[in-house]
Amino acid sequence: MNTYSTIAELELRHTYFASGKCAAIAIKPTKETAELLQKYNFMIRNIAGKYAIVVEDRKSLPEYFTYINQVSGLDAFTFNLEVDQPDFFIYTDISSKQLGTYNYSTSNQTDGNVLTSNLVADTDVFATVKLCFNDLINNENTTYRIQFQPRVSEWIYYIINRSGLEFSNVAIKTSGNTPFEGPTSSTVPTGESAITFKSNEPITMLEVSKVRYDLVETSQNSDLPNGRIIMKGLPQAGPINTVVNTENNEEQFTSLLYLYI
Repeated sequence: MNTYSTIAELELRHTYFASGKCAAIAIKPTKETAELLQKYNFMIRNIAGKYAIVVEDRKSLPEYFTYINQVSGLDAFTFNLEVDQPDFFIYTDISSKQLGTYNYSTSNQTDGNVLTSNLVADTDVFATVKLCFNDLINNENTTYRIQFQPRVSEWIYYIINRSGLEFSNVAIKTSGNTPFEGPTSSTVPTGESAITFKSNEPITMLEVSKVRYDLVETSQNSDLPNGRIIMKGLPQAGPINTVVNTENNEEQFTSLLYLYI
């Protein structure tokens, strides 16, 4: 009876997602690798978000890879990383000045088997990853990782008081450590007046934030230090409300949040 074992795993991680797993990228073998996988009875399995290379158990995996290299000329499994979500480039910390193809390889990694990339001219694919035969032999059943980081943006809340609600001394209260400047007066594109709050520093973009933001009316009464909540749980920044501007040849991402009360 044939038995199979995992010789390596590849995991895509992204801090933007609550799960920590990058759900925005598909992994596909190149034509040469797809033919190699089929011809030499390797299989790819998606196991709990990790892409595993599985092979029929053999007495000598090094000899098997040596043979494959001799007859095919290949020294690695190569996969293309294809972006499935256009918003990926909004919530991922990748500068437009660093566009091209990101080449990852098991021969170039840091602690924890995290692969680092080499940026080359655009080859019509976002990234490639090479799982080198020598590394698979020397570090059998290793989980290799590619880690993406989220972008930060400046948040601006525009409060449009259509209901004529009377309030004063308004502020944005947050359960985190990022205070907001304001309020200031502004006019939104519809021509309506708004009061505006701006984050003092850029805020990390997350699929699900653990920080809560409330619109409150501060109190002058020492017995009511927290004041009155006008709107609880304000909407938060995401790709849908984030824009990019270029100033002094630098990208600036701003999340515009409009609240109608």
